Amino acid sequence: MYSLVNSNFSRNYNPSSRQNALCDIKRLLTSRDTESQNKSCGYLIEVIRRYDCNSNERTRMIEYLLDNDITVFLCEATSNLDFLLLRSVLQCIRLLWREQRFFEEEHASHALTAVVRALVHYSAIDASTAVDTCLHFICDLLNGIRSHKTTSTLSHQSAYNIEQLLACLFNLGSRICNKPNAILSSALVLNALISYQPNELDLKGSVAKVLVETLDKWFQLLMSGLNHIVLVGQSDLGMLLVITCQLGIDTMRLINVFEKSKEPIDFIHKILEDEQDVAMLKECSTKIRNSIYSVMKELAVFVKENQNRIDTEEYGVFLKFLLNFMYEYTRTDILSEFCDILFSKGYLISLPESQSIRNDANVRKISIMVLGEMLKVLAEKYLSVTDSTNPETCVKDINMGLVELQYGIEKPHNIGIQLQKHQSYSLLIYVYFYCQSSENPEESTALLLPYLVEYILRIPKTIKPPGYVIKALWLIFAMSTVSNGTLDSLDQRVYLEKATDRLVGMLYPEPAIYYTHNPAILFWAFTSSRISNKVRLHILTEWFKIENSLPGDITQGSVIWELLLNVITQCKDTTIITNCMEALNVCLEEGDESIKEEFALLIWSLLPGVLSKALIDCDDEFDINICYVLDIATIRLPEEMDPSICLKVAVLITTLYSKNIPESHNMESRYHYEYVCLKLCLLLLGVSRNQSENKILITFMNRSGFLPSVLATTNSSDDGVACIALQLLSYIVYCFTKNKYQPKSVIEMQTALVIKSLRQDSDNKRGSSLMQLIYMILNSSSNTPLILTYDLKEHPSQYQQCYALRALMFRIQLMLCSRDPNIHSPAAWKTLSSIYKHAIVYKNDIKLIATLTSQPWTHALIRFQFTQNITQEFITFTQNWLTLLKITIKKGRELKKQHISKHSLIMKTLMILKNNLNGDEHKESSENLLSTVRETLEECKSRE
Repeated sequence: MYSLVNSNFSRNYNPSSRQNALCDIKRLLTSRDTESQNKSCGYLIEVIRRYDCNSNERTRMIEYLLDNDITVFLCEATSNLDFLLLRSVLQCIRLLWREQRFFEEEHASHALTAVVRALVHYSAIDASTAVDTCLHFICDLLNGIRSHKTTSTLSHQSAYNIEQLLACLFNLGSRICNKPNAILSSALVLNALISYQPNELDLKGSVAKVLVETLDKWFQLLMSGLNHIVLVGQSDLGMLLVITCQLGIDTMRLINVFEKSKEPIDFIHKILEDEQDVAMLKECSTKIRNSIYSVMKELAVFVKENQNRIDTEEYGVFLKFLLNFMYEYTRTDILSEFCDILFSKGYLISLPESQSIRNDANVRKISIMVLGEMLKVLAEKYLSVTDSTNPETCVKDINMGLVELQYGIEKPHNIGIQLQKHQSYSLLIYVYFYCQSSENPEESTALLLPYLVEYILRIPKTIKPPGYVIKALWLIFAMSTVSNGTLDSLDQRVYLEKATDRLVGMLYPEPAIYYTHNPAILFWAFTSSRISNKVRLHILTEWFKIENSLPGDITQGSVIWELLLNVITQCKDTTIITNCMEALNVCLEEGDESIKEEFALLIWSLLPGVLSKALIDCDDEFDINICYVLDIATIRLPEEMDPSICLKVAVLITTLYSKNIPESHNMESRYHYEYVCLKLCLLLLGVSRNQSENKILITFMNRSGFLPSVLATTNSSDDGVACIALQLLSYIVYCFTKNKYQPKSVIEMQTALVIKSLRQDSDNKRGSSLMQLIYMILNSSSNTPLILTYDLKEHPSQYQQCYALRALMFRIQLMLCSRDPNIHSPAAWKTLSSIYKHAIVYKNDIKLIATLTSQPWTHALIRFQFTQNITQEFITFTQNWLTLLKITIKKGRELKKQHISKHSLIMKTLMILKNNLNGDEHKESSENLLSTVRETLEECKSRE
C-alpha cells in the first residue's frame, strides 16, 4: 500500500498551486508517526463534522476529500497496527462512506483490504476489543454496499479481495470458538457478505469453493456456540439463533446463484465459457446443500429441546428458515428423510402447541404452512397407495384444507365435529400422523370414535374415497375402536358394526395396500365378526413382514391358529414365513397343554389337504411352504392319533418324496424339505408301531421309488438330512425283520461305498447313523429290504465276502481308535458284534469266522480300549469275539494240528483282559467275560 501511495498519488497535491491543509494531512498520514497520524485523523473528523450531516457543504467536503484520494492515505495509516490509530482511521472512513461514490469507486475496496489486514493481526495476538472493532466495521461496510446497491463483494467484477476476507474468517473460527460475542460478530459479517445477492451476481468457481468451506465451518461453529450457551447458561441464545437461521436462509438463496445456468449469448461468450468453473460451481452447490441439511437437522433438534428458552420472535425466524428449507428441498430424498426426523422428534405435536402458547399471528401463519409441507412429504411417503388415485390430489387436498386444519388444531375439542365436514381430508391426514407420534394415542383417538362412525356412514356406498384417505381412516378408526370402551348402548354398537362393515368394503380388493404397520390394526382385526378371515390374513401377512412375534392377547383365541397356518401355506415370502414360524413357536412354548393339543389336532387334520395340494403343484416348482407345515406337524403330535389320517399322510408323503424333486437354486430349502419329509416318515412309523399297525410300513415298502430315494438321500451333503435318512432306513429294516415280512424287492448297498462313507464321516454323527443301519442289516435275517453287497457281480465269491467284511470291520475299528472314540463307541461296538453274528448265523462259514476273529487290529483295539472307559458294548463285543476265537483255535488244532504259542499275540491279549477286568463297573458282565477268558486260555494251552 505504501508503494502505491508513493507511485500513484502526490503527497503535495495542490490544485490551486497553493499550500493547503490537505497537503499537511496527507504528509502526516504517511509519516509513520502514530501521534501525528492520530492528529491528522482528528483534523479530518473535525473538518467533516463542522457541517451538518445532510448539508451541501459536508457533501462537497467529502467529495473534495475523495477526489484527493484521502481513503488511500487513511488505509496506509492502518499499517502501523496501532489500535487507537485504527479507531481514528475507521471513524474517518465511516464519515466518508455517506456518499454513494465511496462504494461505486475503489474507496470501499481499499478500506476493506486494510481492515482485513488489521483483523488478521489482532486475531493472531488475541486482541479481543480490536477484533470486535474490525468485525463491526466490516459488517457495516458490507451493509453499506448492499444499501447503496453497488457491485456485490462476491462478484468477480468487483475490486474487493474476497478470498482474503474469506480466508480471514475461516481461520478466525478456530481462535474464537469459546467466545459467543466474537462468534456473533463474525456471523454477522458472514451474513452481511452473502445476504446481498443482486440478480446479476456471477461467482467464480474458486471463490465459491472457499465460500462454501467457510460457511460449512461457521455453521458448525454456530451450532457449537448455541450448545455451549445452553450448557453454560451464561448468555442469551436468541441473537445467535436468529443469525444462524438468517445465515441459513441467505445461504439457500446462494444455491440458486451456484446452479443458475447462463447460456452464452454469442459465439465469443461461448468460447470464453470455462467448463471447469461450471463444474466447480455445481460441486459447490452439492456441498452447500449437504451443509445446510446438516445444520438444519441439528437446529431442529436443538429448538425442540430448548423451545421454552426461545422467545416468540426468534422462534418465528427459525420457522421461516424451516419453511424456506422445505421449499428449497422440495421433492428430494433429503426432505423426506428430514421430515422423518421432525416426525420422530414430535413436531406434529409441538408445532400446534407452540402456536397456541405463543399466540402470535406470524408464528401461527408460518407454523401451519410448515405443518402443511410436512404432511405433504409424509403423506407421499407413507400414505400413497398403488391405486388409481392421482398423487397430486393429496397435495391439493392438504393445500385446500389448511384453514380447517388450523381451526381443528386451535380447537382440539371440536376436532370430531370438524371431521364430519365434507372431505375433511387434511385434518384426517394430520390425525393419522399425530396419533402415531403421540406417546398416548388412546387419549387422542378414543373420543373420535362416534364421529368417525358417523363420518364413515355418511360416505355414499357408490363413492370410494381416495386411497390415502382410506389408509388414514383405517388406522384412526382401528385405534379409536380399540381405545374406546364407552359404546354401551345397542344403537351405538349397531352403528359401529355397520361402520366396520363399510370400512372393510372400502379395503377390497387389496387390503394390503392400505395397511399401516401398527398394533392397533392387528387388534382391530379381531374386534368384530364383520371382519373376514381374508382381511385378517392380509393383516397378519403384512405384520410378519416386520415382526416375528404376536401380542399375547391375540394368541389366546383358537381363530389365530388357522390364520397362522394359512399364512405359512399361502405366502411365498421367506421373511414372512420365517417370522410367522418364530411367532408360532413362541405361542406353543408359552401356551398350556390344552392349547398345544388343540393346535396339534388342527395341524394334523389339515395335513392331508396341504400334502395333496403340494402333490398337485410339485411338478411346477419347488414348494417351500410344505417344509414349514411339516416342521410344525413334527413339533408336537396329538395324544390320540387318528390311524386313518396317519395312513393318508403316509401315502401322500411317500408319493411326494418318490417324485423327482424340482431343482432349487436354494440348497438350504431343498435340505429343509428332505429333512422334514423324512422326519415325518420316521414319526409315522413310530406311531404305527405303538398302535400295532403295519399299514404304514407296508406303504413305505410298496411305494415304488420311495426306498431308493431315501437311500440316495443318505449321500446328501447335509449331515442332518443324511442322518435322518439313515435312521429311517434302520427303523424300516428293524420293523420289517420284527414282523418277519418277505420283501418283494431288495435294495443293495455296496460294502465298498459304505466303507468309503465311513472313512469320510469318521468325525460326525453321520458315521454313527450309518453304523446303526449296518448293525440293523447284519443283525437281521437275509429277508430284509436292504442288504449289503460285496461286489458288483451277481454271485460274489467266498473270498470277496471275506475281504469285504474284513475291510468293513477294519474301518470301524479305526473309528474306535479316533481322537474322540466316544462319538461312535456304542454303535461301533454293536456293529462289530453284528459282523460276527452275521458271519456265524446267516453265512455259517467257518473260514470267514476264522479270518474275522484273527485280525491283528482286534488285539490293538482291545488294548487301546483299556485306556478309555470300559462300556457294556465293549464287554459284549469281547465276549462274542472270544467265543468265536475259541472255536477257531479248536478247529485249527483239530484240522491243522496248530497250537498257540505262549508268546503269541493272542496270549498277550488274553492276559491283559485277565488282569484288567476286575473293576466294580459292569461287575456281572465282567465276571462272565473273565470266565470266557479263562476258558480261552485253557483252550490255547491244550495240546490234545
